[in-house]
Amino acid sequence: LGIDLVISQKEECAQEIFTILRMPGTLEAVDMLEERVLAVGIKVHMDSPLVLQTLKSFPNPEILKRVRLIAVMRGDETLIPRGDTQLMIGDDVYMVGEPPAVSEFLEWACPEHERFEKVIIAGGGDLGLQLAQLLEKIGMQVVLIEKNEDRAEECSKRLDRAMVMKGDALDQETLENAGIVHGSAFVAVTGSDENNIMICLLAEKAGSTFTLAQVTKPEYVPIVNSLSLLDRAVSSHMSMINAILHFVRGKNVKAAALLHKLPGELLDVALTPGARWAGKTIKSLRIPDDLLIATVLRKTEILPATGDLKLLDHDRLVL
Repeated sequence: LGIDLVISQKEECAQEIFTILRMPGTLEAVDMLEERVLAVGIKVHMDSPLVLQTLKSFPNPEILKRVRLIAVMRGDETLIPRGDTQLMIGDDVYMVGEPPAVSEFLEWACPEHERFEKVIIAGGGDLGLQLAQLLEKIGMQVVLIEKNEDRAEECSKRLDRAMVMKGDALDQETLENAGIVHGSAFVAVTGSDENNIMICLLAEKAGSTFTLAQVTKPEYVPIVNSLSLLDRAVSSHMSMINAILHFVRGKNVKAAALLHKLPGELLDVALTPGARWAGKTIKSLRIPDDLLIATVLRKTEILPATGDLKLLDHDRLVL
């Protein structure tokens, strides 16, 4: 029909929630460079080895060659990490790196977060079903709760291993039958923002380790996160915005992403032949203080964005 881009808002949101669930301990996670690179945020807890560390005296310097810290949120203040930036309890730290390197960093920095044993999903609509299908592919134990009998049967037909329950997730008995245990994650993706938040509160009381609610109103996200009502709130509108952002950024921008909590955006930019930065080292570039080159893709190789790296034609940069 001549349409350049077709987007399913539910599919984009399901992918975002899936990325969060497969990286326990993250505040949020976004794929870049066709899933070669992950941008994630974590909170610094009092028992984390990150507490009071600076980048120039980092206790695990080898990992910083593969994972780049891109921002620190301290209250409402956003800091670009420098060599003398000291990490504090309660900071939200954002980083970019290849998925294996990010996983290794999370295991070191957040040892208390282990892979979820089970994921319980409340809501068998398009979003809940697609999320269950994604989790099935990585072998996760999944329970899907759906209130409507016909829809529950449809979900059961389209899922291979997940258990589908007909019931109301706001009902205590239904939650007990779902088998909430320590080490399980609970995701509420029904059609009501308020119900999703309430369901997560009940699931947390029942013993769920991690709770996430999908909300349609973006303004709910900072409120829920600031009150610590549950572990995470995800806006389906923000997921959709990320899917279309690069279309308004120009032909050299391959992709763009907004994070829920971090001001600013991530850009995937290609250096065309003869571009101003091509042929120069990163440390010689005149870059604004609030801009950071996070990582570089050269052909199929991910390169750390160190000061001595010389940029070449056709490199793709995550800014």
